[in-house]
Amino acid sequence: MRQTPVCRYATRSGALASAAVSLLRLSAVILLWTGPAWAQDNPFEQAAQQSYAGRFQGEGVELRLIPEAGRWKGTVLLKGKSLAVEAEAKGTALEGRYVDGEQSWPFTGIVNGDRFTFTSGTFTATLTRQRLPKLEGRWRSERVLIIFDHTPGKFGGRIQYGGADYTFAAEEKAGDLEGVFKLGDKSFPFRLANETRGVVFNSGSFAEVITPVPNQGTLRVQTTPAVSFTLRNGGEAVAGHDGVYIFPGGQALTLELSAKGYQPARTNLSLPDYGESTWTVKLEVLPYPRLEQPWTNSLGMKLAPVAGTKVLFGVWDVRVKDYAAYAAASSGVDGSWKEPGFAQAETHPVVKVSWDDAKAFCQWLTKAERAKNLIGGEQEYRLPTDAEWSVAVGLNESSSDTPASKSMKVPGVYPWGTQWPPPTGAGNYAKLSEGKGKKATVLYDDGYEYTSPVGSFKANQFGLYDMGGNVWQWCEDWYDDELIYLVLRGASWGLNHPVRLLSSCRYCVTPDGRINRIGFRCVLGGVASR
Repeated sequence: MRQTPVCRYATRSGALASAAVSLLRLSAVILLWTGPAWAQDNPFEQAAQQSYAGRFQGEGVELRLIPEAGRWKGTVLLKGKSLAVEAEAKGTALEGRYVDGEQSWPFTGIVNGDRFTFTSGTFTATLTRQRLPKLEGRWRSERVLIIFDHTPGKFGGRIQYGGADYTFAAEEKAGDLEGVFKLGDKSFPFRLANETRGVVFNSGSFAEVITPVPNQGTLRVQTTPAVSFTLRNGGEAVAGHDGVYIFPGGQALTLELSAKGYQPARTNLSLPDYGESTWTVKLEVLPYPRLEQPWTNSLGMKLAPVAGTKVLFGVWDVRVKDYAAYAAASSGVDGSWKEPGFAQAETHPVVKVSWDDAKAFCQWLTKAERAKNLIGGEQEYRLPTDAEWSVAVGLNESSSDTPASKSMKVPGVYPWGTQWPPPTGAGNYAKLSEGKGKKATVLYDDGYEYTSPVGSFKANQFGLYDMGGNVWQWCEDWYDDELIYLVLRGASWGLNHPVRLLSSCRYCVTPDGRINRIGFRCVLGGVASR
């Protein structure tokens, strides 16, 4: 019987054993190998592996992965419980386990841009990469204030907590900001994480949600003297309270402060971030008309103060050239003034203007001079009231009665005094004679048949001309309670009867009346004293 060589089987067994050992060694090499050298240096490979790093959130899952020696470690928050995670890349996926004590469960993850598909058993969730918001300026919680500096590409600044002021330096790591804050020789680690509840400041067991502090700067405006004012930035009105205004911090401001009766003040400044600035303005009084001083307006019309009134009186009637400027600048002005029926020069008083015409002239002049900042917003040109006219002519009358009830009630008093007939140069009135024919005696002749240039005769005690004669002058008031006629004062070139020339005489015409014996005089109202 043929024997089976034992040695032959032994040789085969040894070969198998040797092969097994070789295979184990090869397996060990495969498990330890992380890829060829070119893959480790390949920027595309590095970018692919880096895409797993970061913080991802989804419904019921929050995952954070940190690259470490070719693998990934981190934590996963499931159902409110934080579990440790370890994983490694397998092809285009990430495979690993999350651990709870002695228990562990497998999972896989696939990243596509900012989406991470997390699968564990039958559970699948789509997570979204969480990126930190732009960290700049100031962020705070109830107890912590973080102040970032302005160094581009770096994170540093100060952390204030518990009355202490720490410095810090940090860098982005796996979707979070990690760093150290220091005070003296003491240092402490911290992390800012964009978690489900918001951006959270973590240091040890301390954790609080922080939110950005709006970068607002405070501007305090103080004026000398202290007055009400309007503030504009870049031409737009700015709302404030008690001189305090809030602007975005760091904003360049183009400011203008305006107050009634004062010249505008202007400045350019930039508010500090989260800071405060004060603008102190010494106001300068505008050269507006004042109650105590004579005033010459843009048309060359002179106005003078009259004691006992709160207006400046035009020292003479509105001239032809003044009204011509108004007519040239305005549309729809009635042209009757151009045809008085006799020759007039530009310095004669304008005639054939109604009360409505005179009011429209005053409104135009007010608007024009306000636009040129020559008069204040509270100042206006208008006709004198009947009471103001009486004071300006030197009468002391009751202010409670109607003009009609006061007409011709002060006998023997004329604009020039109490003498009759009028003395030479008393004003422009009709020629006055006594007797008839060759025996007639001329009692008064001013040398003018019709209107005369304003200021041709002596001014009264207030420096006003033609308060008697030349043309009747419109006033603001109704003549009586019937409200049909309006008041005129001063008589005209066509009158010489003693009663008509009285300072207290009133004439009345409807508002639309245009007569070549009627003109008007302006006053400037709303004039304050110093």
